[in-house]
Amino acid sequence: MKCDGIRKNQAQLLSLTGFDVTEFEAFLPAFKYRREECHSHFTLTGKMRERITYNRKTGKIPLIEDKLPVLNPLT
Repeated sequence: MKCDGIRKNQAQLLSLTGFDVTEFEAFLPAFKYRREECHSHFTLTGKMRERITYNRKTGKIPLIEDKLPVLNPLT
């Protein structure tokens, strides 16, 4: 799933994230900051990680913009 294509389709962006384009753009910096702050040290269930994780270019979801629609239902 690539976020660039989803941003162009207003209805799809709204259904995946609950945000319109302007809200998504405004929320993205805060999401990026919190994700970098917490995700490298804690798992999604809140447990301490045994080793720090890093964002890899070869990962299944490499860009932070692409991670937001996936993780939004968890909040």
